[in-house]
Amino acid sequence: MPILRHVQIYPFSGFYDRRWGVEGRDESTDRMCRISRALCEVYSEEVRAHRVAMHCSILRISAVDYPPGRQDWGWAKYVSGAQDSMEWGHICAPERFSSWEAVAAKTWVLDAVHSIAVQMAEYRGLDPEPFEAARAAVLAAGFAYRLDGAWKSAPGRRLRARPRYWLHDDGFGRAVVEVSDPTGTVVAQTPQFLTFTTSEGMRRSARTLRWVQPRRLQFIPFADPLGLGERVWEITVRPGGDGTGFGVEVSEAEAEEIDWAAEIGNALTAQGIPPERADRVIMRAQRQREHPLRTVASEGPVPLGAARITPPRHATEADSPQT
Repeated sequence: MPILRHVQIYPFSGFYDRRWGVEGRDESTDRMCRISRALCEVYSEEVRAHRVAMHCSILRISAVDYPPGRQDWGWAKYVSGAQDSMEWGHICAPERFSSWEAVAAKTWVLDAVHSIAVQMAEYRGLDPEPFEAARAAVLAAGFAYRLDGAWKSAPGRRLRARPRYWLHDDGFGRAVVEVSDPTGTVVAQTPQFLTFTTSEGMRRSARTLRWVQPRRLQFIPFADPLGLGERVWEITVRPGGDGTGFGVEVSEAEAEEIDWAAEIGNALTAQGIPPERADRVIMRAQRQREHPLRTVASEGPVPLGAARITPPRHATEADSPQT
């Protein structure tokens, strides 16, 4: 029997520089979708750990834009029997939600998501304890979601590397690659990369990290579900300029020249996806490829803790992963 694996507000991804979801989406709903990513990932992980037996594996909560002229504080509602393939709910952010302080906004979203989950549990006759534990887990995590990839040893085992990920309030993830010596001491770290919006995207990315030489790695930070427009980055570990420690150089790996848009279009068509939808998917991939946050400079070694990358909007030192 399936277990409940995902509790998510939909849409859970979109363009970096455009509002998520339907055309004309209001600013408050867009913000709600974006800040929900981290807390929904933590909530879902805790629910999965309790292995809640269900007829489906997803509770999807569809974001609804705020109707003009209504004066209320938003709402959240479970929709019973909407689909056999997933559980369903609707959520509408309060008016002027886009101007709320961050902690208050995240608390409101958490309480709204949790209320829908509890409504579903009551309707389905489920134990509410896993959902109470999930809410507590989000609060204990400070509404933050982080994921560390596995350490991978270089040929000769003199160095190891792992990717570290976290979700930002803009809905997208960030990643760095850490390099350690045989004692486990981190000796170098890359600048930040932009990643996809989900933990699954982070895990796909983590699997791409590989050593190609004793001091050179390859890495794909942005791994969306269809593999559209993925860029491979080369990370070279070099001794520091003063003869001690290490630094890293990051550059885009040379790729075979192909008409990737045509290749993707053919693949989508083969899956029965209508041409007009395929065109939208290709356009989205192209925009993601060209976004400046996905490029890093390679002017020389980058010392531990440095970040030579166009900083994410709203990014602060607190955005970096915690040890």
